Amino acid sequence: MMIDDFAQCYPASESLPLLANFRKRIDTTIAVINCATKRQLMTDNDEYEPVKISQTRGPRLEFEGKLLCEDDSGPVSLEIWQTRGGAYVAVTEAPMRGDQMDTRATVVEPGEEQAMRLAVMDAFDWENRARSMVRKQLKWQLVQEVA
Repeated sequence: MMIDDFAQCYPASESLPLLANFRKRIDTTIAVINCATKRQLMTDNDEYEPVKISQTRGPRLEFEGKLLCEDDSGPVSLEIWQTRGGAYVAVTEAPMRGDQMDTRATVVEPGEEQAMRLAVMDAFDWENRARSMVRKQLKWQLVQEVA
């Protein structure tokens, strides 16, 4: 119904309260959408957590990141983190002698997405479990097109 039709069907004394009620509904809907948007932004920010990785060989890494995927089904555990800045951190942790763990991490700086993914896989030495992990959990396509 067009506004003109509405005005012709209802006298001003009846239409003003209806329009005011309609305006309140619109304001309420906008407030609900804004609240949901803020909540989603807060949830997205909550996904990032402070991470410290002490490597057996190499510097200790500290960043705010979110865990993208992991596989701890074998003797060597695998993790891929994404930093707030967009870098990937590929982490392997394997048992050493005694109860010590050999922890190693590779930082892949932000860049072209497919190149970053291939660098992560290089860090995992293209281990079959790593291939399976990224295909299943992240839906990565591990195909490199060559010209």
